[in-house]
Amino acid sequence: MPSNNQLSEFDDIFAANQTFAASFEHSHLTGIATRGLAIVTCMDSRINPLAVTGMQAGDAKIYWSLQVYGQHLIILPYSLSGWLYSLA
Repeated sequence: MPSNNQLSEFDDIFAANQTFAASFEHSHLTGIATRGLAIVTCMDSRINPLAVTGMQAGDAKIYWSLQVYGQHLIILPYSLSGWLYSLA
């Protein structure tokens, strides 16, 4: 949080981040996609790619892209995701 005494237009965001960090439930996950998948999706904040695919935190790597081919959700083996992402 900002150290000055001025009210910040971001105070609610900083407070929410502190609350989230204090109750974070996934610190036991390694960061490795346990299902060996990557999801490439658009940056639309209304879309939760894990919920759309029935996956849980840690199941897949998520790539949020400014340009998704044809505006579709792309799911592929994680080993190919770096190659596809380099094409964008």
